[in-house]
Amino acid sequence: MTTSERSTGVSRSRAGAGNDLLRLYLQDIGRVNLLSNEEEVLLARQVQRREQLLRQERELAEAHPVLRRLLELEELQQREANHHCHWPTRQEWARAAGMSVAELQTILN
Repeated sequence: MTTSERSTGVSRSRAGAGNDLLRLYLQDIGRVNLLSNEEEVLLARQVQRREQLLRQERELAEAHPVLRRLLELEELQQREANHHCHWPTRQEWARAAGMSVAELQTILN
């Protein structure tokens, strides 16, 4: 078997594997129910409302440093949850914020 024949065989086997994966993916997504028109509109409205609320939250945070600090801590808590794959303990959260647990608790209160 020549080098080109071997590489063609490898290419065909990779292509076959890719086609199998594509077929499996298409079968999987075929099992998911699509949204109705009403559900799609409702979901779009909810997304728009959430975006509006997030804008308002940012505006309030700009005007109020205490609120800005709380939002920063909340974002840090979420990043830590994503990093550790669990909601961080107060100790983990405080460590990530570079403060003691008592300082964190005072700010949260």
